[in-house]
Amino acid sequence: MIAIDPNETIRIVLQMDAANPLPPTFIYRFLTMRQQRQVDRWISDKDEDGKPKNGDQYYADVLSAAAEGLAGWENIPGNPEFGSVPLDDLLTLEEIWELILARNEKQTLTIVDKKKSSSRAASGTAVSADPASGAEHAGGQSPARNP
Repeated sequence: MIAIDPNETIRIVLQMDAANPLPPTFIYRFLTMRQQRQVDRWISDKDEDGKPKNGDQYYADVLSAAAEGLAGWENIPGNPEFGSVPLDDLLTLEEIWELILARNEKQTLTIVDKKKSSSRAASGTAVSADPASGAEHAGGQSPARNP
């Protein structure tokens, strides 16, 4: 269960910092489904009544979405202790959106990759299907001739 394993994290480097030899890195935990639903509500441009959010509510919700699951950071200029500086004092709105979108994308891709690797390991090296070279099934018939 990847979302509750504290050792499973996603590391995100903003695109503009990717060439930096020690890029600022944001470390996220995987979100549970409940957390992801909350993030989806936060990043919506409408409130719970379906009305457009006002500017202050929109910005507060986007910051909440970016902070959800944030477990640490590294190489931030000035070396502030994690959590000692609010994200909106470190990043632009565009960078905050990049974090949100990158976390969602990397979480999905990482989970898919982990499922693929664990299903390969679980299946071992045994052949899981009969070869198509006329192998016989119960009743002595080849699959191609079995009605």
